[in-house]
Amino acid sequence: MWFRLSIALSCALVCALFSQPSQAATYIVDQSGGGHALTITLGADMAADGDTLLIYPGVYGEAVSITTGLHFVADGPGVIWDADAATPCLIITTAPEASVHGIEFVGGSGTDANGIVLDTIGGIVSIHNCTFTNMIGSWGGGAYYSRAAVIDMFGCTFTNCHGTGGTGLNGGAAYIWSDTSGSLITNCTFSGCSTQGMGGGIYVTGDNDITLQDCVFEGCTAALGGGLGVSADPAMVIDCSFVDNYATQTGGAVFAPMERLIMEGSTLRNNVAETEGGGISMANGTSSCVIHHNLFHGNSGVEGGAIFSAAMTLTSSYNTFFANEAPSLGSGVYVYLGAADFQSDIFCRHSGVAAIFAVSAPTIGCCVFWDNFGGNAGSYGNPVGSNDCVEADPQFCDWSSENFELASTSPCVPANSPSACNSEPIGAFGEGCTLTPTYKVTWGQIFTLFHDQ
Repeated sequence: MWFRLSIALSCALVCALFSQPSQAATYIVDQSGGGHALTITLGADMAADGDTLLIYPGVYGEAVSITTGLHFVADGPGVIWDADAATPCLIITTAPEASVHGIEFVGGSGTDANGIVLDTIGGIVSIHNCTFTNMIGSWGGGAYYSRAAVIDMFGCTFTNCHGTGGTGLNGGAAYIWSDTSGSLITNCTFSGCSTQGMGGGIYVTGDNDITLQDCVFEGCTAALGGGLGVSADPAMVIDCSFVDNYATQTGGAVFAPMERLIMEGSTLRNNVAETEGGGISMANGTSSCVIHHNLFHGNSGVEGGAIFSAAMTLTSSYNTFFANEAPSLGSGVYVYLGAADFQSDIFCRHSGVAAIFAVSAPTIGCCVFWDNFGGNAGSYGNPVGSNDCVEADPQFCDWSSENFELASTSPCVPANSPSACNSEPIGAFGEGCTLTPTYKVTWGQIFTLFHDQ
């Protein structure tokens, strides 16, 4: 009996040992010969699914294509992947889990994109702390992420990347198409990138939610959406900055022909559109857009200096609109064939016809208007005096230095605003300073003041 028991235990032990998952391996890629492989290609050939390639500093001019979930990790700065051919540096297909960390992609031109091309179904693909510089591609100059993977892109920088596929192709720096919920793009910078289509910085699309957070779009150009083109449903843009972007058609910073856009805590400054929507342009007969706690400053378009909204429902609350411009209609916001609701917004120093212009009368409540050349609103009448809207200097701490916080004496802080509006400060920012009171005096009063002494 003991013999039969020992045989059974031995068989069980062997089965247990062989059923254990294999340990993921790390392979060193070192051009000087101190690792497992001299090139990334050779390292990828050695590795299996789940393995890591630890890449030592050097310039690697090669094209790699993988179908397994490998992890490409730079061993410190100076790992440069130089796309000196007409093919992308890295193509990832059918790999459910893969990642790229800390690699500098530079130069070259490709058919789809020149840095990374991702075409995979399922799983999560992570691109962290990579840079893409001077790259050209038909779809997304630096990166093209397609199909159903969840994209996790963090801390990446795209500089002077260009999409050259013509007006039908999108994404100057990157093109992202994901039909799987939960894609996240955070702490990324898009600078000096362009496309002839949509999204000079990045174009995102898909049937599930995608979030862009703490990203910077600066000096990018496109026909539609100088900084960002977005067709994902829904898309959330949180705490992002759009500065000095340009659209040859519509949407100087953002173009959103989509179902739902949510923008919160973002800054849109000095963006320009040749037609509508210097800051944001959006149009979809069944869509809705929620704009909350954002700053729109110095944007310009022919219609809708800050926002152009067509055939959709716009909800705007706790935003600061300052010195936007539109020579035609809606120096701040133009609402065309759609509903709009403005609550606790500030509209100040706009140039053009009406700070708010809407074809159908919008709902406006608890808003503060001040010094708007061309009037506060369109043909439906001045909202001041109705629904707790007032005309008063909002008393920014120092708008010339981009400080749009409020003075303690501002009519926008809860202590000084109408009772129906005082749950939180009106506009995008709260109280931040105490201003020294100023008074108008004549020269005679000044003379009397010194003469009496």
